[in-house]
Amino acid sequence: MNEISLNSNAEIKALDACQINTFGQINLKAIKTILEQMLSMIGRDGMFSEYTKHSILHVDAMLQLLDLIITERTHECMTDADWLLTVLSFYFHDLGMLVTKHEYLNRHTNDEYVEFKAEYLTDRKNEVSLNNLGTDDKEKFIYQEYVRKNHGRRISDWLNEENSQSYDKSVLEYIKKMVDSLPPLFIKDLASICQSHNEEDLYDSKKYPLKRIYGNTPNETANVFFVALLLRTADLLHITCDRTPTIEFKLISPTNPISQLEWIKQASVNGISVKDKENKDGKIDRDIQSDTFQITGFFKDPKGYFALMDYLVYAQKELQASFKLNEDNKRKFANSYAYEFPWRYIDDSNIETKDFEPKQLSFSIDQQKTLDLLVGETLYNNLTVAIREIAQNAIDAVRVKRYEKLLNGERTFNPRIEVSWDKSTRRLVLSDNGTGMDMDIIENHLLRVGSSRYQDEEFRKTHPEYNSISRFGIGLLSCFLVADDVDILTRMNDNDKPLLLKISKLHGRYLLKHGVEEGSNLNLIDRTGTSIELKIRPEIDIDPESILKNWILFPICDFTFHSEGKSINIGYKDTKDYIQSALKKVGIEVDNENYKIQNINDGNIDFAVLLRKNKYVNEWNFVEYQSVVGNKELDEIPCGTGIEGIRIDENTPGFKTVFFVAMANLSEFC
Repeated sequence: MNEISLNSNAEIKALDACQINTFGQINLKAIKTILEQMLSMIGRDGMFSEYTKHSILHVDAMLQLLDLIITERTHECMTDADWLLTVLSFYFHDLGMLVTKHEYLNRHTNDEYVEFKAEYLTDRKNEVSLNNLGTDDKEKFIYQEYVRKNHGRRISDWLNEENSQSYDKSVLEYIKKMVDSLPPLFIKDLASICQSHNEEDLYDSKKYPLKRIYGNTPNETANVFFVALLLRTADLLHITCDRTPTIEFKLISPTNPISQLEWIKQASVNGISVKDKENKDGKIDRDIQSDTFQITGFFKDPKGYFALMDYLVYAQKELQASFKLNEDNKRKFANSYAYEFPWRYIDDSNIETKDFEPKQLSFSIDQQKTLDLLVGETLYNNLTVAIREIAQNAIDAVRVKRYEKLLNGERTFNPRIEVSWDKSTRRLVLSDNGTGMDMDIIENHLLRVGSSRYQDEEFRKTHPEYNSISRFGIGLLSCFLVADDVDILTRMNDNDKPLLLKISKLHGRYLLKHGVEEGSNLNLIDRTGTSIELKIRPEIDIDPESILKNWILFPICDFTFHSEGKSINIGYKDTKDYIQSALKKVGIEVDNENYKIQNINDGNIDFAVLLRKNKYVNEWNFVEYQSVVGNKELDEIPCGTGIEGIRIDENTPGFKTVFFVAMANLSEFC
């Protein structure tokens, strides 16, 4: 074991406090030595073994980050008690992740854990983490999630000697030995700060006062709130590759998807620095206080890149929340106690990628408000709209290509759409051999909310008689109702390389590659066309086959659905065929004696209605939906209206309140 050293500026400043009688003249080096051994136990016995490092090296790196976080003016103002409280909170903050064998074996005596486990197993979002784990490994994983969620409170309990019945006595004895000489109020504040990085309560000025007095001199007072702010910020910013040693990653070979992303994300971040500000002339001026941290990194793996982008969005929100809290305190106390905390932004412009071009989406939106709009009182009132939209876009793409072929006198084009669903991986892939997209279409229409290529003036000039099904320009956006990650492979011209777009969680970023990604399962089914892959979120209860059968009624192409080794054709010949198929499933035969289907088809309108012979007079009457279907659930709902074979309504054509068995489909010649 290497000898413990106290080399950081923060530790050197904290040593001054160790000489003050109020703080019991504690031995900081001895405390760090014991903690190094205890922190090294995190990850043993299969508990947190796949997590990024939480050793004393994490503590040291956080202490070094204080040189960036604490401004020069604040550094001069901080007291000895501030520094001691800061260093000790950094030492102890993650110790709650330590799980002894004794504690784990007695986990079922902990009522709080038993309740946590029951709730965890009923949440479908957790299925991804538990997949492919054996019984013992599942139990360990769930317990470590319980500990992770509560590790701030655990170390608070240990320091305050509370709830001791749930914990290993030997751990409590070591904690007591390390801090016993400190004032009780100081220990209480230390416990609150350690717990704070797991909580959202820094606004509580009673719990985190700006001035806590431990003795009679200025150096025996501390800004508890600011120390908690430092701990949260340093913990947020320590995401560099020193937390993810390459050799350990290969030896551990994490299997959990979340752990894998954490390792890949942090292994690719090289450094964090302060971004210099520019003056009015555009020149760097170091006399201007910066408000921005700068991240440097290099990513080969798109998943790691997107994981970092997601994290940086979260981290910046946390910085801005901390900035606001500190500014509020400065106003409240007229700067008498509050320290300086200027940090609000994180700059990611120095992050590079290999083989992919990082791009900014051309739309910037509030995700939740947009999704609320999509599921409001419009056509988009359920999650099935996502699959309907991409299927609809695919049908438009093959219709456009057929239109262009017909304009050139070609009649050999065979339009195709194929959908594949893997229930185990929850990957849905929809592919077409339609017109495909180039960068102009991608940037100006696909990625721009509300912009439809088919309404573009230039497109209308070259396709004067073409009318699209899609008109709202939200096809891509609707995908995020059910998925966090969307991959699109597309090619418009035979001689060009395909374009691969990888988009994640609407955070305003996408990765672009010219060519197919090595090892990818996403392929085109023809020379031109588009394939789109959605990774359906675990909590989304969805049946793509039933959804497609409900929405895709009379496609103008071969439309095939593949899943679990079987393939079926989606759609029907016409409205009459559709109604007959639905009636067979409820045991009704159309024999023209009791029931018959009246069909009208003039080339643009295909209409069919079910009629039943009146028992008492020689006439045929419309048939109400409930009288033949009752409460049975059908893939086919034999009433509604479609445009170009896509259902747009489940009401009887021409009616709103009465449901008759009748279907209508409107189409143009193509």
